[in-house]
Amino acid sequence: PQGIIVHTVEDDALRDVASSELVWDDTGSNNKREYALWCGVPPNDNYVVIGGRFSVDPYYAPPDSVQTRRIKAIRRDLVVFDDTFSVRNDAGWARKDGSAWKTWCGSGASPYALIPMLGHGAPPRDYSFSLDRSKSTSNST
Repeated sequence: PQGIIVHTVEDDALRDVASSELVWDDTGSNNKREYALWCGVPPNDNYVVIGGRFSVDPYYAPPDSVQTRRIKAIRRDLVVFDDTFSVRNDAGWARKDGSAWKTWCGSGASPYALIPMLGHGAPPRDYSFSLDRSKSTSNST
């Protein structure tokens, strides 16, 4: 797994994700396992959620609070828009088309983030975020 650990300096920089929204599932694929792509819903328009998550669940159940306890929404002024590249395309084996994209991290500081999309088109640029390098510091260990 990839991720980034954020230690906030400002109390309101991070908030809990309000919920998870189903973007795509493999209904109709006849797979033995049920795959789904989810994205977090921020608590309000002042926050964004960087990336999404992939799940394997027999009933396409949304991620529960234990699975999402470390996923946070980040205050919008602390992120920048970023470019993306395709990493997975369902190639039409389910009833709905879906794809997964990653951010380039060219202008931002976060690790690659998974961005789930319904269909095969690239995510809109205002849907792809990275932490703003000018507002963050990083330490390598």
